[in-house]
Amino acid sequence: MTCGFFYGRKEPPMAEKDLKETLLDALPPVFTRRTAAKLTGGLLAAGTLANLDCRGRGPSGTVRLGRKIAYRREEFVDWLVGRLDRR
Repeated sequence: MTCGFFYGRKEPPMAEKDLKETLLDALPPVFTRRTAAKLTGGLLAAGTLANLDCRGRGPSGTVRLGRKIAYRREEFVDWLVGRLDRR
């Protein structure tokens, strides 16, 4: 039985390990919140990341250059995979 988002898919959802490897290959070593929003296909908005950072719930390993906040690839991917809702 299939439902929701995966209806009609011929393969099961990507495994965590595969997702992590794909993201590590696709993301640059350091990137901004806006870039994170684009690279995740809009799953996370830049404003959402800013709010999570403000509350201490965002990815660790942030870097600041002037007014820009950037994330290190490995810490961001670990944080993102850890937030996945496994159903």
